[in-house]
Amino acid sequence: MEKHLKAVVGSIGTYQVIFKSGATVILENVELVQYGSSTGEPNSWVFERNGRKISYTPHFKASASNGEKPLDDVIDAILHLK
Repeated sequence: MEKHLKAVVGSIGTYQVIFKSGATVILENVELVQYGSSTGEPNSWVFERNGRKISYTPHFKASASNGEKPLDDVIDAILHLK
């Protein structure tokens, strides 16, 4: 059975995500979380609020897999505002 590993990499607060397309998203009262797998599956990066994932893009992967683009190909910056 596959085990998913979770690590909080950004504390609860307000984040600004700047995409390479020029779009910007502001997320409030969220934390940045990294998930990995004991089977070597690439890490995924998501925002969570009260333990629930907030999904606004399918591209939060550290490396290309399953047709998703690497994080660096989609996002210019993630800023922790407060």
